[in-house]
Amino acid sequence: MAQAAPQMHNLREAYRRMYDALDIKNIDAILPEPPKPAPIDPATENGNALKGMPLQAFPEQDHEAHVRAHIPFLANPASQANPQGYLMLHAHVQDHIGLMARDQVTTFFQKTAQEAQMRGEPVPEIDPAAMEAAIAQQTGEILNELIPTLAPQQTDPLVDIRKKELENDTAELQRKAMNDQMNFQVDAAKLQQAYQLAQERQKLQENIADDRNDVNIYRINMASAARGNKPN
Repeated sequence: MAQAAPQMHNLREAYRRMYDALDIKNIDAILPEPPKPAPIDPATENGNALKGMPLQAFPEQDHEAHVRAHIPFLANPASQANPQGYLMLHAHVQDHIGLMARDQVTTFFQKTAQEAQMRGEPVPEIDPAAMEAAIAQQTGEILNELIPTLAPQQTDPLVDIRKKELENDTAELQRKAMNDQMNFQVDAAKLQQAYQLAQERQKLQENIADDRNDVNIYRINMASAARGNKPN
């Protein structure tokens, strides 16, 4: 019956009672006590999460150190590709955060009581409800600080496609701008060359005209000399 609904029963205890009813001797030899869970380092916990093994946070652990070690692993694509392990480790981080908040609030109340005692004042009685309210508030503050880093880095595929299109459009505009700039520079060079050729042509024509004038003057002078006139 226990095997039919294992989530509702202690299977080991059910087997133990069955063996006891069957008058089996030395039950502990065939049904040993399960090993008690012990604290382990955060790197091993990261690996166990990938293997689907259970994780447990212990009060005596350095919760902040564990959280700082788990967060980068949760952001790793390898852990995000394993949904079961990712959820297990995410829940494990939440356990550490809860214990961290409790430790911080407990330390604060203890320090306040010690300071009051050192001043000779009566030590205030800690209201359990106020303690739990402070723990809840501190948990919220820690989560608000860590939520952006705990969230998996996922984007909408349509957003990625649109972003790629914008990048392509920007690259095309830049390419056209460069082509236009190059064409402008080529056109400017052509205009400069044409201007220089026009200037040279004009100068050449002026030189030819001057040469013609010189020839005409020479002819006139020669003709005048032939007639006996004084040359100019």
